[in-house]
Amino acid sequence: ALFGGGAAAVDAPPSEPALARAAPWDYADMLAKEREVLGFYVSSHPLELHKDAVARFATANVDTARTMKHEDPIVVGGLVKSVRPVVTRNGDRMAILTLEDEQNTIDAVLFPRTYAEHSANLVTEAVVLIAGRIDTNRGEPQIIVERVVPIDRAESQLASRVEVILEDKGGVAVLDQLAGILRAAQARSSGDGVPLTITVRSGNKRARLQADRMRVAPTPDLIREVEHIAGAGALRVVGGIPTWLTAPQRNGQRRYTASSASS
Repeated sequence: ALFGGGAAAVDAPPSEPALARAAPWDYADMLAKEREVLGFYVSSHPLELHKDAVARFATANVDTARTMKHEDPIVVGGLVKSVRPVVTRNGDRMAILTLEDEQNTIDAVLFPRTYAEHSANLVTEAVVLIAGRIDTNRGEPQIIVERVVPIDRAESQLASRVEVILEDKGGVAVLDQLAGILRAAQARSSGDGVPLTITVRSGNKRARLQADRMRVAPTPDLIREVEHIAGAGALRVVGGIPTWLTAPQRNGQRRYTASSASS
């Protein structure tokens, strides 16, 4: 070293503080944070996580809903973007929610009776399926809601038909067990069941049995019982327009207008 002063001291770079190891966000949390910070989704849309269920049970998307006719029945999936509670002049509580899918938004109206039954499912950012009818009385299409169904309850609440698929190798014993399970399920359905078909497969051949008098509710218990004796995937829940949505509209569901409500 120059002048015998020894090695020159070199300042060490400041050490960075140790950061606590944090658990990574799951996909749903990441999307929620994107929406919270940026106001929109970057990575994907929450519906992407549930696209299979939406495809099975929705009969239209939001864009299609906007082209439908007055009183057409509809099941549409989306994200609850906002909920606006409304108090009518009679003091009844109702709500207007905005439903969002990947392409568009649409307003949906819950009249007092429906709002009382389904208000617990009106959670902002929740993915739901809405069943109801198109209303064009005010020009801009909207949905008059009959049910708001969380996406994880679609099978039990939005089925239009149940199909049981059997392989013929099971023989008479499996058919007898299945018959007992289905009769018990029909007794438990209390009038809320949907039509049932049974398909028996033998190689490339199929025989479909229409059980006209049997109606069952596709509950998780029924699905487990059928799959226990017939194998995974033996019970298939088919979506579409539920039978209760094609029935005449409920009495007492008064047609509120903007003039009859105050926010």
